[in-house]
Formats: sequence, C-alpha cells, structure tokens
Amino acid sequence: MNKLLITTLIDDRYRDYAELFIWCCHKSYPDYDIKILRKDKVFPDYPDNGYTTNALRMVVPPEHYEGWDYVFITDIDILILRTEPTLLDIRLADMEKDKTVCYANSIRTKSSIFTNGTESWNGTQCLSGLHFCTQEWFKRVEPYAKYYRDYLKAAEVGRGFDGRMLYYMVDQLSLPISPKHKLIKRHHGIHIGTFRLWDEGLKYINRPGAEPMTAQQARHAAEKRVDSQKVKIWKQYMADPEYAQIVSRMTNPDVICQVKKLEAFCNVKD
Repeated sequence: MNKLLITTLIDDRYRDYAELFIWCCHKSYPDYDIKILRKDKVFPDYPDNGYTTNALRMVVPPEHYEGWDYVFITDIDILILRTEPTLLDIRLADMEKDKTVCYANSIRTKSSIFTNGTESWNGTQCLSGLHFCTQEWFKRVEPYAKYYRDYLKAAEVGRGFDGRMLYYMVDQLSLPISPKHKLIKRHHGIHIGTFRLWDEGLKYINRPGAEPMTAQQARHAAEKRVDSQKVKIWKQYMADPEYAQIVSRMTNPDVICQVKKLEAFCNVKD
C-alpha cells in the first residue's frame, strides 16, 4: 500500500485551482499521492451546488481510496506546504492524542454559525472540512455515507453541511469527537480562499450571509492564517519557474485575483 493520499472532489467552479493544488502537493510531499475527483464523473445528476459538492467529498464511495493506508480529504483552494513535523505526523499524533480510533478532525469554533433550512447549529456541533482517516474509517462509515449520498441527491444543502454531516456520522459510529484544535495549523498550508476578502482598496467587504468585514479585519484574518513561516515558504515556491507557468494558464478571474493578492501579501510581509 502507498502511505497517504491527499484528495478532494471538485466541480467546474473550482477546476482552475487544480493545477496549482497538485503542483504544491507534489512539491511539498513528493512521497504522498494526489487524486482530484470530478463531481460530474463520480456523482453525475447531483444538484449543481457548491455546498453539495463540499458535502459529497466526505461520502465518496470507498473504492476510490483503495490502495492507501491513510486518506486526507481537503479543500482544493488550500495550497499544501511542507512542514516538520509532516502532515502525516501531525494527523497521526492527533488521532492518538484524541483516541478517535480511525480519523483525525475536530470541532470548529462556537462563533461559527450555520443554517440549513429550518436547522441551525454552531461550530461545536460540526467538524471541519479537513478530514484525515484510515481504511478502517471507510469500513465503519459506509452505511451512513450511503444514506447521505442518497440524501444529497434530493436535498438542497447550505454552507457548513459537510461538517455537520461528519459530526452526525461520527456520533452514529459512537466514536470520540475531538475538541477544537488550531485549525489554521491543520490547513497544512495556505488557504488561498482567505484572499477573497483581503483588499486594501475596500473599506468594507461583503460576505454572503454574514456581517460586512472591514478591510482591517480582513487583513488581520490573512495575517493570522499566513504567518511568516508560510510567507517564507511561499516566496520560495513563487521563485520556481513552474509557478509562473501555472498561473499564466489560469482563466478564472476570481482565482487569478486570489493568487495575485497572495503574492502582494507575501511581498508586503517580506
């Protein structure tokens, strides 16, 4: 068996992240395998909804993960960076510390509020969207995963449902639910989506379903998520000629904008 697979599921909205995501993973961890699954291939005829795609990545049929000891399900807009201890070391230590048996994840913050139809919950009642697990997880969870695959085909879901669904499944499996960890550390890199918000030229930044964020608050969020060590690593990556070639092939204006904002942020933080 190969040791670790880093994976995610995307729809067309996110495909412009894919090449940069794969490049970062290989550059950071050449000994890990990478697999990006396409929603239209794995889940045809499911609702065209980004939140549905987010949830579906957590219930992909287990045959897609055969051949790996460990699987890390992440976001396509997280740029994986090499750290010591490594991604695998950190997640195995989490699993041992929290005695979660076959997975590593944790609850979110209490201040995170989510709604889905008539249901509302805070972050202590859902897990993060960054899920590390063993093959034992897939064996145990498959009956519940099948239920949610059927559910997601017919239901309309909203932001945060992926974490809520994971929370339910862990509870149904009677597995321990780990307390809040430092989730930024467990991004294992740079969440480039943070830079959707950061813009020095705007006084306020509107966020769907949330209160407007000031430009100062958005900058603080970026500084919190991208510390000096990540800046140092990312500047080394930007100096690689392959990086410029990948960016030149991007066509989505939103993704290009986030990449350029990250570049500007790193240059300011130099």
